[in-house]
Amino acid sequence: MAIKSKILFFVVIVCLSSFIACTKWTDNQSPSDPRLTQKYCNDPFAVNYNWGFPGLPDNSICVYPADLYLGTYLFHDSIYSIANVLIDTNQVLLHIYKQKLDRVVILGFTTVADSLFVSVLKNGNGSLDSLQNIPGQLLSNMLDTVNGTCFKYLSDTLRLKINWKLKTDTGIYFHKGSAIKQ
Repeated sequence: MAIKSKILFFVVIVCLSSFIACTKWTDNQSPSDPRLTQKYCNDPFAVNYNWGFPGLPDNSICVYPADLYLGTYLFHDSIYSIANVLIDTNQVLLHIYKQKLDRVVILGFTTVADSLFVSVLKNGNGSLDSLQNIPGQLLSNMLDTVNGTCFKYLSDTLRLKINWKLKTDTGIYFHKGSAIKQ
């Protein structure tokens, strides 16, 4: 009988402890995370994709590659020969307009009518597009072509680095320098 009472006592204790242990958990209110209320861009084509995550997705704050280049710039142009000899310096006013999210049009390099089409990447690199199967874009003189690159630092909103090669009927010239946003 003593063994039966010990087993019964053990069963009662186990049942009572499991009943007491199975009470519903109540979650205490923790302070809210302030990062969850800030907005961030959720478009993978944008330069600032997921900057500020976690938070609330809001694509109205997105900055696209072409947006980095927009504006009017004063290009401090240094013109070099193919032998890397400085030939001339010049200042040119460039007007840059957005064509697509990742493409801009530059006006004013040679004449106001000439348009240079530049494809822009998310990191700020831009390259002059080739419209036909020729090495570069045609300018107003159908014998002249231009190709090359541009670079816009993400941290520097005022400066655009330019390195273009101009092939003319008189030779090949390199246009290098910085363009400062006006």
